[in-house]
Parts: sequence; C-alpha cells; structure tokens
Amino acid sequence: MKNKIETLNGRIDYVDLETVYTLRHTVMYPFDSRDRVFVPGDHEAVHYGYFLDNQCVSVLSVFKTDSAFQIRKFATLKTYQNHGIGTVLLNYIIEQYSGPLLLNARIEKVSFYQKFGFESYGYPYDKNGHTYVKMIRHDSI
Repeated sequence: MKNKIETLNGRIDYVDLETVYTLRHTVMYPFDSRDRVFVPGDHEAVHYGYFLDNQCVSVLSVFKTDSAFQIRKFATLKTYQNHGIGTVLLNYIIEQYSGPLLLNARIEKVSFYQKFGFESYGYPYDKNGHTYVKMIRHDSI
C-alpha cells in the first residue's frame, strides 16, 4: 500500500492512535467518556486520515477479519462534512484493499455507502441509541 496520497487540497496518510482517538471522541461521542472510543484490535488495525494543512479532519480504521477487511469508526469533523472528504477517503480505501470490505453503517448513512457499491445484508440492529445495518462490498480491486 502507498503511504500517502495528495488529493483535492489535502492528503491521505496513516494516523497515530492518539489522533484517531481524539477525532473519534470529538465527532462520534462528544458527550461520552473518552473510553468509549477504544475498539478491541485498534493496535492491529491500520488507521487512515485525511489532512488539510497538516490537520487531520477525517479518520477511519481498517481491521482484518478471517475473510475480509472491515472499515470501522469513520469520522469527519463536522465543519468538514459534506465537502467530499469522506468520499475521497473511502475511495482510497476501496482502491487499496482487495477482497470483500465490510462495515456497519448507521441507518441514515446507508445510501452514502450504496454509492460505493456496498450492499446491506442481515437485519438492522440497535446499539447505543443508533440503528445500524451490516454492509458488504464484494468487488474491491
């Protein structure tokens, strides 16, 4: 995998866990304990960020499962949402990983992931006050 790529007016690069945890907490769980941002396997996952002027404004993590890669904890700072940054970051991941890609999408974000070829499977489920659906993309690389 390439280390970093210049795109739009920013760049995609690997991210350290402290930056990942800070962004997850700020975007996903601002009113909860910082402990909520930790995911089992974080130390084995690969963490990517989108940087503008050396500030990380979006992160996602890729975990290896037995038969696929799973995208988890995709977070973009609120002021940078709906500007195409998430699209660029997700397209980069799709280009980098071969085989199935999995994710658990908040129900309100399903249509976003469908634009990238992800399909829902199974039944929606509730967790921590949100409804999620499992999604898969079969045709990476």
